[in-house]
Parts: sequence; C-alpha cells; structure tokens
Amino acid sequence: MEACVMTRWILLLLTLSSILLVILTSSPSWMTVGIAGALFGLVATVLAFAQARIGASARGEELNDFEIQQLQQAMRQRKSGDPPAS
Repeated sequence: MEACVMTRWILLLLTLSSILLVILTSSPSWMTVGIAGALFGLVATVLAFAQARIGASARGEELNDFEIQQLQQAMRQRKSGDPPAS
C-alpha cells in the first residue's frame, strides 16, 4: 500500500513540474514535452487518487469463516434439492 501512496504523490509532482515547464520554456520542443507530460500526468494523477478513494471504502474480497460455512451449507442444500432456508 505504501508504494501506491508514493506513486500518487510522484505523479502529482511530475504533473506540476510539467505544467511549470510549459509556463517557463520558450522552446517549442520542450513545450510539446511539457504539454504531453501534463496531459498524461493529469489523467494518471486523477485516476490514482480516485483509485485510492475507492479502495479506501471498498469491502475486502476475503470471506470469513462464517461466510464460508454459509456458502457451503447453501451449496449442499442446492445439491440435495431442498429449498433454501431464509
């Protein structure tokens, strides 16, 4: 998880430095590099922060012991043809 946190901030830093490069340069080639970097960095940074926000509130994908038992019981009932209990 720590690598993801650092990646978000590195992307933000690279995006801001690309924008700064576009503002301060007078060379067309460096301006092209800066604009491309800023566009790519902006999209990547927004997606990285959105992923972190979604991941923070997402439920874990692991099943606990109770859920595994309930699932096994439901599968046994389904195989035997009994109606599921509510």
